[in-house]
Amino acid sequence: EGEDSSARTVNGPQDNNNASNSGAAYVFAYQAGTWVQEAYLKASNADPGDNPPDFLPGVNRNGQAASDYFGTYVSVWEDIIVVTAEGEASTGTGVNGDATDNSALAAGAAYIYVRTANNQENSWVEHAYLKASNTDPFDELGSGASISNGTIVLGAYGEDSHAVGVNGDESSNDAPNSGSVYIFR
Repeated sequence: EGEDSSARTVNGPQDNNNASNSGAAYVFAYQAGTWVQEAYLKASNADPGDNPPDFLPGVNRNGQAASDYFGTYVSVWEDIIVVTAEGEASTGTGVNGDATDNSALAAGAAYIYVRTANNQENSWVEHAYLKASNTDPFDELGSGASISNGTIVLGAYGEDSHAVGVNGDESSNDAPNSGSVYIFR
């Protein structure tokens, strides 16, 4: 079972369990010889779902949407954290696209958090919301993630384009589950 709080963004209330399997990420810092929780991260558009899909990909037998699964993968580089949500369902595209239309089940997304110094304390803020340039249902962007030197690489193993090489034609969907990698800088 996933984390169920309906809190949104950073350090929201953790005791509200109204968003089943929406997911969360926890940031810990090593201070004075011990690990201390520094932040509790949630997607800014956290949506509830059901238990994992059990009938169709992204839909359970009751026809309800699958969960966001925020926290599927986490990657850290310096003061930047990438958190993926392979079940996220918005139809948005690119960087900071529209997150309000949730009709693309399991399209996937990634959220970028940046640490900022604030009154002598570290704090984390959501900096960007990443979607594929060709968002489609069941692509599962965020099924893999890495960040290094400011470059973010996200996998989408359910992407169906027959494109080959770099920047190929991503408009077709005639190669089911062929997968793709998206690079953001």
